[in-house]
Amino acid sequence: MNALEAKDPHFFCHFTADSEDRMVDMFWRDGHSFVDYQCYGDVLIFNSTYKTNVYNRPLVLFVGTNNHRGSIVFGAALLLDEIVETYTWLLRKFLDSMNGKMTKAVITDGDEAMRTAI
Repeated sequence: MNALEAKDPHFFCHFTADSEDRMVDMFWRDGHSFVDYQCYGDVLIFNSTYKTNVYNRPLVLFVGTNNHRGSIVFGAALLLDEIVETYTWLLRKFLDSMNGKMTKAVITDGDEAMRTAI
């Protein structure tokens, strides 16, 4: 992530660590994602895969569509769990990274913890 930050001054990455300094939750987005969200962030798809990656952690994607109906990624996160507190932390980091710009609509898969955090 340090290399990405060196190349992209608008790169944003935040994480939490446990008592042994191991990463717990991490959110990141690049400068291009920031610009895309400012232009196309009216509708946000907030979705999680359930531990289908090599880290055996939920991968959360913030996705939207552009004016050509193409999918665009606004940000991503690897999380330890899928509980309300974790999703709340993640949504706050997402909004922080987007200078507080709120979306007009959020689409989820209906996960109760996500709905409560929103």
